[in-house]
Amino acid sequence: MAFDRMKWLSGSIFPASVATYLRRARETGIVNIATSTQLFADDILARQLEDALGLTSVWIVPEDRQAMDPTAEMPVVAAAVFLELINKGDRVGVAWGRTVYHLADVMPYADLQGVTVVQLCGNLGAPYSYRPDQCTTEIARRLNAEGINVYAPLVLSSEQLAEALRAEPVIHEQMATISDCQLALYSVGGIEDDSHLVKCGALTPEEMHAGGNGRCRGHCRSDHRP
Repeated sequence: MAFDRMKWLSGSIFPASVATYLRRARETGIVNIATSTQLFADDILARQLEDALGLTSVWIVPEDRQAMDPTAEMPVVAAAVFLELINKGDRVGVAWGRTVYHLADVMPYADLQGVTVVQLCGNLGAPYSYRPDQCTTEIARRLNAEGINVYAPLVLSSEQLAEALRAEPVIHEQMATISDCQLALYSVGGIEDDSHLVKCGALTPEEMHAGGNGRCRGHCRSDHRP
């Protein structure tokens, strides 16, 4: 755009209107503001973690940078990395958590038709400000992808009731598609007593403190069952 044209626009449109137009353009996918992830992959500590844990790639958002608040910057970087990993036609599993919710809220808009976003765990009731179905639905909307939600509770009162629900044809079919996912999005949270896993009743504080390995094993079995 020519400088004279830009000056004319800046002089004839209120800044608030420009911000509104940009927001609408971003929401419709006309304008996309992306974060370069290379800066966060070049960190020396990231290389050390890759070597120590045998990981393919690690991105680190440092706490000593003055540019942004790391807690606000981390979901933006994670969303950009996640988008880079998705290929057309992929089936993507989405878990649940505060970080996943914030990631979904800043996910760039993209036209990835043929992608399917699958909810990986059961749902929560209305009192929770961020629910598994909200994360799945919002990410699917941002990617112009198909979203598949699981409308069954995350926590039930008995193992018998949980087994009966898993045996229901609709639920069973949805759970069976999880093993077909090429990509899974989840976050690793703390083990404090006020963790959302404790608050929703999925784990007791004692179970939470018993060790992360047991918790991972309990929620993701070797046969891909939830």
